[in-house]
Amino acid sequence: MYGGSKYLGPSFPAIIGSGPNGAIVHYRPVKGDCRTVKSLDECILIDTGAQYLNGTTDTTRTLVFSDKPANGDIIKEMYTRVLLGNLDL
Repeated sequence: MYGGSKYLGPSFPAIIGSGPNGAIVHYRPVKGDCRTVKSLDECILIDTGAQYLNGTTDTTRTLVFSDKPANGDIIKEMYTRVLLGNLDL
């Protein structure tokens, strides 16, 4: 949750994309050219950030609401690589 006495505001506009738009860096919907979630099998990317007096946050989450998502094997591989990279740090 954002807030507190040192909260200055968002550090950037929220980025929310699904399906192929979830893979576009700094995706922004364009009127008439954005899409809705077509299926629970798609991944949804949510990227938000906040600016505080003493620092900036950037929080990215990828959500899947299906037990058998589209490209599930690829998703598991990517998740595992990111997890191992974080553990190596």
